[in-house]
Amino acid sequence: MNDLGLSVVVLAGDRGEDDALRAHTGLPCKALVRLHGRPLLERVTTALDTFAPASERILVGPAAALEVAEPDLCRKLEHNGWRMVAPQPSPAASAVAGIEVCRDDHGVLLTTIDHALLNTDILAEFIDGARAQAADIVVGFARFDDVMSAYPESVRTGWKLKDGRFCGCNLFYLANPSAVSLVRFWRQVEQHRKKPWRIVQAIGKTTLLRYLLGALTLEDGLKALGQRAGLRLAPFVLSAPRAAIDVDSPADLELAERIIASAS
Repeated sequence: MNDLGLSVVVLAGDRGEDDALRAHTGLPCKALVRLHGRPLLERVTTALDTFAPASERILVGPAAALEVAEPDLCRKLEHNGWRMVAPQPSPAASAVAGIEVCRDDHGVLLTTIDHALLNTDILAEFIDGARAQAADIVVGFARFDDVMSAYPESVRTGWKLKDGRFCGCNLFYLANPSAVSLVRFWRQVEQHRKKPWRIVQAIGKTTLLRYLLGALTLEDGLKALGQRAGLRLAPFVLSAPRAAIDVDSPADLELAERIIASAS
């Protein structure tokens, strides 16, 4: 294990009754969906526990559903030092709730429960890469072409930018306490998702225009977004295509099953 002085926040909420995996499996929450015989929650938290003895482990998720359906898993999480925080109405709000209960002034790794293919190699590459940058927040990405080459059956959109097309990886590193202000800023933006003009106003018309014209690079886009919150925001491109595979639908679940089976 790595002594990193690192807090970890995992978002384990879902989309309520509209969640595709809940409807597909009939389970009370996404965290309990089984991948290769193990709940998503167990897979993600085990990868994090194996990687580093985090100073704090925060799970923002459906504690009541877990206690009823998986009491043994709940006891394991408690034994390993995971603290439960109630989920909020949106991912950004849940992220703020989780980050704000972290008491130490060192880095925070933020990820999600559907990052079920997370492993120590991905975590080591991301944390090392993130800490090497002079940024308040580092966001993980993978190259779209690499993901589609490795998993052509995967359905991914990706951000088409001047320096290529990129997929998000649900990995975020917050280097200091002030970085949470950007998450709060995004929470405000998220509240206006049904009002596109308000989102344009938030990210800046010039940045949006450069994106539409194909003149915006990944680094410049994140830099511009960070400046809106007075912070330094930077990308880190991971080498492993599997870092971009999240389990968000029945098709994603089948793909993840095949990936794990082929690696066994």
